[in-house]
Amino acid sequence: MTNQDALAEKTGGPVKADGVPVKNQASTPREGYRFSASTGEKIPLWLIVLLSLAIGGFVAWQFADDWNRQWYRFLSIKRAKDGDRAGAIRALEVLMALPSEKSSYDPAKDPTLLGEMAEAYLAIDPKKAEEFARKAQANRTNVPVNEQNDAPPPRDFSTQIGRALFLQGNRQEAEKMFLAGLTTDQLDPMANFYMGEIEYKRGNYLKAGDYFKVVARNPAFESTVKKYYAEIEQKLFAGAAKD
Repeated sequence: MTNQDALAEKTGGPVKADGVPVKNQASTPREGYRFSASTGEKIPLWLIVLLSLAIGGFVAWQFADDWNRQWYRFLSIKRAKDGDRAGAIRALEVLMALPSEKSSYDPAKDPTLLGEMAEAYLAIDPKKAEEFARKAQANRTNVPVNEQNDAPPPRDFSTQIGRALFLQGNRQEAEKMFLAGLTTDQLDPMANFYMGEIEYKRGNYLKAGDYFKVVARNPAFESTVKKYYAEIEQKLFAGAAKD
């Protein structure tokens, strides 16, 4: 037996004259093919690509609603923060129309989304704002639970309804809503501010001052309250001078 034959027997395949094993050409896949690990058969690349696209499409379809929900939620919050009320309304409309994963939850009756719709409409259409605020109040317990199956405490929308009524000029009904809001939260800044304005216009300056002092250091109301304080002081001193 020659040295070449001995090497061939040892390596399990043919060798060249210099002792280097000859590669098995049959084991190298042709371009455009891949081997199946289970069967050893060649799988065309086009089939692999097709299967990958099909799997990717299925995953995208499964999570499409969730992605849409997160995207439009981001848009609604950002546009409201930027003062784009019309844009926030459009995003909320889409968000509330999306199907829910949970049968017990209806986004069209989500009080948080309804309240945000009311807030966006306040400066555009107070009547529409009242409509959404009342829907939010009617559905205030319709909130999704968290992973621990706990729901947050229901929010009261009385003050928001009152603001919409106030902007429509219905101060009598607005006052009832503000007082209802203060029953739930005595420190409600909006309710205290609007009640201060109502009492000021009635000439009840001391009562107005009591409401205003709750929001006197609130950056959203501070400058306006200072003006009211100056006017109240002037009117009280003017009355005292006459006496």
